[in-house]
Amino acid sequence: WCPFGLQIEKAYLHVYNLLSDKSDMGIYFVDYILHEKAEVDENLRQYCIQEEEKEKYPAYLSCFTASGDYQQCLGEAGISQAALENCTFETDRDYNITSFYNNKNTWLGGTSPQFNLHKDLNEQYGVTGSPTIVINDEVVVVNPRSPENFKNIVCQAFENPPEECSQ
Repeated sequence: WCPFGLQIEKAYLHVYNLLSDKSDMGIYFVDYILHEKAEVDENLRQYCIQEEEKEKYPAYLSCFTASGDYQQCLGEAGISQAALENCTFETDRDYNITSFYNNKNTWLGGTSPQFNLHKDLNEQYGVTGSPTIVINDEVVVVNPRSPENFKNIVCQAFENPPEECSQ
């Protein structure tokens, strides 16, 4: 539910659909929450869909970024509700996500609940904001956050850009 995160997810989808068989692409999460419990729940959902049914993630994300109706999108993408519930429960437990959310004494700067699924990547790349784009272990700036600009930046990272980069 982060507006900037959703903006880059929309651009990412176009590039993913064009270049996913030529590159290793993924969505990872900053280690804090700014947009209430709905963001916690959606980040967990997206994390678990990528973990449990990765091939269905683009269809889910495409639907979600268009409508914001996760229940409809889970159905349209054919996501297993049982697997999703199990993953979100276990991930929440393993990373203390709800505990951090419910205990304001643990909030970063007193304003942001911790969301430590990818804390290691956040530390490795010095992530301080969403979105942060990392290509070939380098933080890059995608501005404006358009599909075409995102594609051009990804394509510049190839030693030999694939034919799809001209599309």
